[in-house]
Amino acid sequence: MIKHPDGSRLVLLARGGRVAALFSKKGGSCLWLHPALSSLSSARLHFQASPWPNPGGGRVWLAPEIDLFFPHYPDLRSYQVPSAVDPGRYQVRKTRDGCSLVNKGKVRIARSGRSIRFQISQSFGPAENPLKKKPRVVYAGFTQRTSLELLESSSRIRDRLGLWHLLQLPHTGEVWISIRGRVRPVILFSNPKALPSGVFRQRHRLLIHRTVRGCEYKVGLPPRSVTGRIGYLGRQGSEWVLVVRQFSVDSRGHYVDVPWHRPRDAGAAVQFCGVDSPTLGRFAEIEHHGPSVGRGTGRRKTVEVCHTWAYRGERKKILQIAKALLAVGVVTMGDKEKVAGDQIFGRRAR
Repeated sequence: MIKHPDGSRLVLLARGGRVAALFSKKGGSCLWLHPALSSLSSARLHFQASPWPNPGGGRVWLAPEIDLFFPHYPDLRSYQVPSAVDPGRYQVRKTRDGCSLVNKGKVRIARSGRSIRFQISQSFGPAENPLKKKPRVVYAGFTQRTSLELLESSSRIRDRLGLWHLLQLPHTGEVWISIRGRVRPVILFSNPKALPSGVFRQRHRLLIHRTVRGCEYKVGLPPRSVTGRIGYLGRQGSEWVLVVRQFSVDSRGHYVDVPWHRPRDAGAAVQFCGVDSPTLGRFAEIEHHGPSVGRGTGRRKTVEVCHTWAYRGERKKILQIAKALLAVGVVTMGDKEKVAGDQIFGRRAR
C-alpha cells in the first residue's frame, strides 16, 4: 500500500502488476473488484479456478490484441491471455515516492509467427487535484509512469507493440469521453448482438455512453478524435463517483489495436468496454493506448504518464466537476444528465 500526502491510499498487487484499489482519506475505493475477493477463502478459489482469474482494478497490457491474445488469428475461437503479460513475473522495487513494478517477458506475434522480448516498468506517485476551485467533495488520485522497452537489437525487431492501459469500474455508470468534434465510434467487437440504438450521445466535444446489460462489447476511437481525457460517472450507494484519466495522445503516432474482424483499419487510442460475464464479472472498463514502438517507428522504448483523479460526493457537485474536466455544453435536467442537442446514432454504430 502507498499512502500519499493528501491521504489517498493506493493498493497494488504484484500479481499482474495491478492497481487493486484507490482509497480517499474519507471513503472506500472507487474501482471495481471481483466479488470473489471479498474474503481470503473465496479469493483463493477464484485465482485457482480459471486460467485467467480477473480480480478487477487497473492494469497494463500489451497490444495488438489480435496478435497477442488470439494465438491462431484469424481464428477467433481461442482467446488466451499471454502469461508473460498477465500475471507476468512482476518484481516490486521501492522508489522515492512509493514503489515500482517491473516485468520482463517474451510474447509471440500471431500474424508473423515471431517472438519478441519486452520489459514493462510501472511507477506510482501522488496526483494533485487539478481543479483550481476545490468543491466540498472527497478526492483521491495517483500518477502512473509506465515504460515499454523492446529487449531486442534494432535489426531483429520486425513487429510493433504498444502499451494498453485498462481501468475497471462498476457496470452501472456512464463513460464520458472528451472528443475533438463529431465522431463515429468503431465497434471492435460486440457479442452476442449489435449494440442497441441510443447508447451514444454526442455534443461538440463530449461523447457519453451508458453501459449495456447482457452484452459484451468494446468500442474504440482513433487518436485524431480524442483529447486525452476519459471518465466514468456513476452512483455508489448514496454518493456519486467520478473517475477521470488524463493521458497523452500522439495524432501522428501509430496505434496498433484494431477491430478483430478488420485488421487493416486504423488503430484506436481510446476504448471503452462493457463486460457481463459469469466468470469475469460485471463491470465497465475505460482504456487508453499509447503509440507503438518497433518496426517503422524508429523507437525501441516509450515512456507514458497518466493521471487518475477520483471524486466522491453529492450529485450536483460531481456533475459540475465532470463538466469542468470533460465536457462542453452539458446541462442537467432533473435526476438525469443530458447533453444539449444530443446526436443519437442509428441502430448499428459502425
